[in-house]
Amino acid sequence: MKLNGWRRLGVLASASWLIGMWIHIGNLQEQKYRGDYRYVYRACRERSHALARDFVQSKECRAVAREYAELPVASWLSQQIAFVVLPIPLWWLLAHVCIWLARWVMRGVALPPAT
Repeated sequence: MKLNGWRRLGVLASASWLIGMWIHIGNLQEQKYRGDYRYVYRACRERSHALARDFVQSKECRAVAREYAELPVASWLSQQIAFVVLPIPLWWLLAHVCIWLARWVMRGVALPPAT
């Protein structure tokens, strides 16, 4: 299949979008995980405890924070697909509709006036 200039540009834009947004959404998920982890860990550590249990409580708080902050892979993957992959075919469809409309209008303009 031969691609004209606009389609080549569209393929490059789609690939750039896919790679860039996949990385961006992944970074957002990582920031959310770290923020949730820090919040839960600090809240757990601020509870009163005996000084002798400090190390044990720290390990317990890490486990609780890790469990709370972990995002299921299915949820993460569904967000990636919804925000990264789904827009690509929608943009292609929109581009083809716009091109078809522009050509349709140009054909109407190019018709000689009826006499």
